[in-house]
Amino acid sequence: MKTLTKKQIEEIHEKCVKLVKRKPAEFFNLRKMNKYEGSCNWTDLEIDYRRELLSTAYHECVHYIFPDYSESMVKYIESRIVNVCEPLDLAYFLKILSNKLYKSELQKRISNTKKPLTSRKK
Repeated sequence: MKTLTKKQIEEIHEKCVKLVKRKPAEFFNLRKMNKYEGSCNWTDLEIDYRRELLSTAYHECVHYIFPDYSESMVKYIESRIVNVCEPLDLAYFLKILSNKLYKSELQKRISNTKKPLTSRKK
């Protein structure tokens, strides 16, 4: 496995930030997952909210950005991002991600509420 420099890790972090910014809210989903902490389905990213949110989000973003990377390489990059990047950069990523997750969950709640029946005049 190749090692990456701090500059390369920071560039991957920036790609993750851009991914979260450009994808619509419904691309990001929170849900309980049995075996996994998250998944990248290419149509959406799912994250188990009971687990490590930050690490899992980076992990799934790296899977999405680099689909040909092995699982061990993705785990390596995820770990390096969390350990190398500045706390302010990590907080910013978490902020934009949490905004998307909030909007996604809000949209689900709105679409799941039943609209009241209106009486028709005959």
